[in-house]
Amino acid sequence: MGACCKNSLVKKNVIHAIQIIPSNEKDDEPLPTKNSDRGKNDSFLFFGTKLPRPRSSSNLVEPTIPESENRRGSFSGPLSRKSSFTKIPKTPEDLKIIHSALEKHFIFSNLTETQIEAITNEMQYFVYPMQKIVFEQGSTGDNFFIIAKGKVEVVINLKVAAVLNVGDSFGEVALLHDTPRTATIITLHETVLWGLDRITFRKILQNMNVQKFSENLVFIDNVQMFKTLTKRQKESLANAMTLETYKSGHRIIREGDTGDFMFIIKEGSVIVTKNGIEVRKLIKNDYFGEQALLHNNLRTATVTALEKVICISISNDGLHATLGRHLQEIIHINTQRMAIDEDPLLKHLTYTQINNFIIKTKITSLKRGHTIKYAGCELDFIIIVLRGCIGTKTQKFKNLEIFCLQQVLTGGKILMENLVVYEDCDIAEISRKTFEESIGGRVNEVLERNDILKVIREIPVFIAVDVRTLERVVKMLSVVRYRNKEVIFIENQPGDSFFIVKLGNVEILKNGAIVRTVGKNDYFGERSMMFNAARSATVRAVGDVECWTLTQTQFTTIFSEQMKTVLLERIDLQDDKIEIRDLYCVKLIFQGRISNYFLCINRTNNKFYVIKTMQKSKIINFKMIDNVMMQKKIHAQMNNGMIGKLIKTFKDSQRLSMLMEYVPGVDFTEALKSLKKVAELDARFYAGCLVLILEYLHDHDIIYRDLNLKKILIDRSGYPKLIDFSCAKCIQGRTYTLVGTPHYIAPEVITGNGYNFTADYWSLGVTLYKIMYGILPFGNSQTEPLSIYQDIINQRLMFPLSVDPLSKSRDFISSLLNKNYAQRGNMEKIKSHPWFVGLNWDFLSTKQIKGPFMPVIIDYTSDAKKALMEYKEIIDEMPKYENQEGFYIPRFNVNNKWDADF
Repeated sequence: MGACCKNSLVKKNVIHAIQIIPSNEKDDEPLPTKNSDRGKNDSFLFFGTKLPRPRSSSNLVEPTIPESENRRGSFSGPLSRKSSFTKIPKTPEDLKIIHSALEKHFIFSNLTETQIEAITNEMQYFVYPMQKIVFEQGSTGDNFFIIAKGKVEVVINLKVAAVLNVGDSFGEVALLHDTPRTATIITLHETVLWGLDRITFRKILQNMNVQKFSENLVFIDNVQMFKTLTKRQKESLANAMTLETYKSGHRIIREGDTGDFMFIIKEGSVIVTKNGIEVRKLIKNDYFGEQALLHNNLRTATVTALEKVICISISNDGLHATLGRHLQEIIHINTQRMAIDEDPLLKHLTYTQINNFIIKTKITSLKRGHTIKYAGCELDFIIIVLRGCIGTKTQKFKNLEIFCLQQVLTGGKILMENLVVYEDCDIAEISRKTFEESIGGRVNEVLERNDILKVIREIPVFIAVDVRTLERVVKMLSVVRYRNKEVIFIENQPGDSFFIVKLGNVEILKNGAIVRTVGKNDYFGERSMMFNAARSATVRAVGDVECWTLTQTQFTTIFSEQMKTVLLERIDLQDDKIEIRDLYCVKLIFQGRISNYFLCINRTNNKFYVIKTMQKSKIINFKMIDNVMMQKKIHAQMNNGMIGKLIKTFKDSQRLSMLMEYVPGVDFTEALKSLKKVAELDARFYAGCLVLILEYLHDHDIIYRDLNLKKILIDRSGYPKLIDFSCAKCIQGRTYTLVGTPHYIAPEVITGNGYNFTADYWSLGVTLYKIMYGILPFGNSQTEPLSIYQDIINQRLMFPLSVDPLSKSRDFISSLLNKNYAQRGNMEKIKSHPWFVGLNWDFLSTKQIKGPFMPVIIDYTSDAKKALMEYKEIIDEMPKYENQEGFYIPRFNVNNKWDADF
């Protein structure tokens, strides 16, 4: 509860936050306050303050005025720790009271002894006289308190709700964010409190977890068999590792037992014995038990602690759940990728092409001296040396080298010698035929198509299309040749083909006059291909010319009519020549504390847009500068048909504005009301779309952090579309800010121990649960954030009785709502879940699957005409909906060029 923590909780009216938005995306900053009045005539008195511990009551003096925690102007306690504050030693009785109070609350329940000790050490000493207000209902604050002496009463809506005594605590919600206080706290006697502020609390957890995470990464880097893991795989592994402590003499593993765990020594030393005979000693950074992860063998030795030993450990099952595959398989795949990256030819294949043939290679382990009898056989197989050395008498191939690749690809060469294994080795082998089938043809042809792919990705009509679909487009291209002065097509005649210049130059003519000349990698004819439109110009070859071409028939086999419409809309959205003076206000869509959203129409093309406006002074006063700049940076990168498009930004002396795509449709909550009950196949459709969206974001190192039904629109085609990037963030590794919508926040986000992309998987799980069952999995009946968080942390995942325990959808949601974030897996594991068997991801990404629900679209045509007739220019309408107090001088000093990149 936000006001108190006691055995019998008091039911009360709650002012709660629907959404928590970060004030500053630096993880060491607090969350923003709401309706803050700080800085406006703070001329009132304060009585609660920080004092040195008195030796006797006669040492108490009238307190000085501290920084206010209350933002309304009433008596209040301090906001946060002053840098000059002297820590007060705590007696054994103090420690007992503090530890007992912390044990009662879920916020501290999952913390380690070391973290509890650090928090206890940072708690500060406060003294309040009798009948003084510690904080007031409705105010916002940063401090959590434990009563060390005295009593306080809890007053809610002017009525006494409870009396708290020594050992009780209150204000704990302030450690998470600045939700308004749900009660007023008044001292009944002279009262001594131990207090902890939010910044200190979050910083302690962040610093300790950053150190732990970094140490785990260092240990992982020192393990030879993890060398081939990617950075993201190593980070996932570091997250999944647990800390184990063993006393001197403890047998950590026993010879002959089945093994499932690998250990890395963090502190201390161990002895390794076989049949009771010492083999070796291991110390810090050494590891043992790795064969359990590689081969699932029985333990080949006993390992005993020689002193107190601290290890980090990972199980085979845990690793598989984290990385989606078994370790040996991951090592082989990654080693093949490393070899391919080193090869001057194969490194130009796409990620998909490489993956397609890697999964078809056969892995073989060979002992030194072994002979492979290939003499007299055609050299039609590719061998990648993963470990060791293999070759002929005249030529040897070592780690990460590929055996005779050029000769294999050329074909027809006979191998004159057998292959000899010079060192124990692992090899990956694939036939030339299978290799070429996997990548889509002969290497030189495939690489040429890859060059075309780079060109196509920059063409506006294809800019929002995913790579897999573009690869299908490229495969359909054919080459046509033209001689000098040969006409490719004629102005005003019908056409159905699209062209990219491969070699040479072509002239573009209108009414017989040359308009321009285009060359290699330029393109023309895309609108005729898409819409069977008449040619808008004549095109003629200049010298010998070769072009790649795609016909309308071929295009239609890949893109449905629905997707063609989407592509055309995306082309229109590339227009960044729109001026703010051309925008007229149709209506106010949403009014927030910092931003307003308007539906507007462009008078030059009669197209609708949404414009989001933000007052600069509010951005500064709410400490939202970093957040707003991050939001703009991320949204500007987005080019995906299932993500709302940011078209252009504007700014003036008073505000920042973002012009965005208008998405006719309804938010998902409204769609659910119309659907009433969502069939499982329909839920799978929505799940698949959201997975594709998250995959796109995560591939760009972006964590969304606020996936919920309100952030998803169902567009006119029935497909979900993600809007609003106010909580998104670019990350490398982990982040620590508490941000999101309470019911959808992952446990690790609440506890402050750091989180990564898997927090989005949790939010996806909550969203799907709500879609399928109509209720929320945690805190469904709760409205107060603290109660919701408590349910998320403590409550076991339950499903309605009507749900089949063996259903694949239930299993999928359960995997996403695993409270151990390391066990949620990765995107590869998610997409390969049995629930998605039969779902065509390519068809889904190109919108060739019909959406389950088509929303009724509101027609704003008459409103738009009225706006144009009344000359309701958006720049004149915006101030009417703004809090003019927001234009007061900002209360914080900032760099006056902070919005230079907006």
